[in-house]
Amino acid sequence: MRTTHEGLHHLRPGEVADLLEDLRRDGRQELLNALTPGEAADALEEMEPDDLVSLLREVEPEQASRLLSSMEPDEAADALRDLPREHREELLALMPAEVASPLLELLGYPEDSAGGFMTTILVTASTEESAGEVADRLAETRDTTSTSTPWRWSIGPVAWWRTSRSSSSCWRCESIPTCRSPR
Repeated sequence: MRTTHEGLHHLRPGEVADLLEDLRRDGRQELLNALTPGEAADALEEMEPDDLVSLLREVEPEQASRLLSSMEPDEAADALRDLPREHREELLALMPAEVASPLLELLGYPEDSAGGFMTTILVTASTEESAGEVADRLAETRDTTSTSTPWRWSIGPVAWWRTSRSSSSCWRCESIPTCRSPR
């Protein structure tokens, strides 16, 4: 019998994470295969740490490496930190250097220190920039990173977030009376 994954892409990452946690190995693999890399990364970031470690240990190392490479750096570092040293080193060796290097930097900090909580993705904005200029730069920066989690920043009194992953969605801003971004 063929299984359809038609509605799968409409689930929130937390819902997909719940499914991954509840499924057995074969079901997890089928679900991961049906997801885009970004959808899988978003779901993995929502999983309970023990379930995520189990999933990363049961998939092929190449797939685990790709999954971790698609996650937010701080989330990937947390997951790697929970793996045995040998497995962590194997997965890092399979990653492109531009992905592994920031993860190694994050892993160099103690888990319970400020460095253990930080991420390597940072976007800054000046007060001279318009909301539209910042939104354009954020979109460009977003396109060059490996993750697909909706971003949220605070820039002074301004909160930004990506409302959707669809190409027709827009950046929205709060607390800017002169905002020229489409709403």
